[in-house]
Amino acid sequence: MPAYILAIDQGTTSSRAILFNDSSEMLGVAQEEFRQYFPQDGWVEHDPEEIWTSTINVVNEVIASSGIQAKEIAAIGITNQRETTAKKKTEAKHMVDNGVYTHSRSGNLLCKAFNEGNCVATGGGKGSKKGKKGTGP
Repeated sequence: MPAYILAIDQGTTSSRAILFNDSSEMLGVAQEEFRQYFPQDGWVEHDPEEIWTSTINVVNEVIASSGIQAKEIAAIGITNQRETTAKKKTEAKHMVDNGVYTHSRSGNLLCKAFNEGNCVATGGGKGSKKGKKGTGP
């Protein structure tokens, strides 16, 4: 029985699943975008339920389109664009809040903080608030 490898790519704007056979040939690919939320400058939020649902959708789609059965998948590789933590109450069926991660647009906030004198340079090019321990503006 041939063995298959499923790759899941969790990107910043979409989920993607790619299926390979045991000769490293790509058998199928599926991709689904999810929404981006920008609640304030330098922040990007994602709804964890949308990420989860889009991941399930692309996995199911690539398996169905390739004509294999899920039990034939020997390994799954997962890669992602960033780390995001989502809260979930034990008894809840859904995540509590959107996941937030900083975006490259946060550079504007750093520049503003330095220009206003709220940050001082420390080793390694990092900044810390005056009078407080830790890094970051």
